[in-house]
Amino acid sequence: MNFSSAKSQILFSVFAQIFRFGAPILFYPILIRTLTTADFAAFVLYMAAGQTIGQFTEFGFGLSAVRGINNLSKDSSARALITGEVLLGKFMMFSLTSIIFVTGVIIYQSILNGENLLILAPIMIGFAYGFTPNWFYIGIGKAHQLAFIEIIVSMAQLTLVLFFVSASHGVISAVIAITLPVMALSIIGKIHTVRKLGFIKPTFSRLVSATQT
Repeated sequence: MNFSSAKSQILFSVFAQIFRFGAPILFYPILIRTLTTADFAAFVLYMAAGQTIGQFTEFGFGLSAVRGINNLSKDSSARALITGEVLLGKFMMFSLTSIIFVTGVIIYQSILNGENLLILAPIMIGFAYGFTPNWFYIGIGKAHQLAFIEIIVSMAQLTLVLFFVSASHGVISAVIAITLPVMALSIIGKIHTVRKLGFIKPTFSRLVSATQT
């Protein structure tokens, strides 16, 4: 990758990140005005819990994968194995974190005498944000393409917030509006990743070792 190409990708990435993290400045005020106070508070709680699950799901797999893809750019089998480690490793961490989360919610509900909590929402959010294919696009030198995709995702979120979220549907509509575009990116990204890099299932010992490095 030459300097000009690298500079272009960095600029695209910076612009996308500014747009991505700036988008909530636009749609959060809309949610505040559309949802009831209780629904907006629940939405913020679900997003915080879900993105925490997403952080544990990621668990640094993306960073190690980018290094591995760059170092093994001509070894197709090794790249396919990296894909297997990332996807299965993330799934392992996602499953473990989700089990811990659900257990905590059940205990919390029993303490509050059955206070209703939406368990599925944070898990859905965690899956969407934990499996984003950022590592793949950066690893193959397509950061500018990732930047363009993230802009589309942010625009889709804003559009859904404007036309889908309503007080009658409450927090559920807000969670769907924010999460659905990211979920689509994660699913389509995984398909693209496997098609481009291949997929080789790692041994369990290798998978455990990957979580320790």
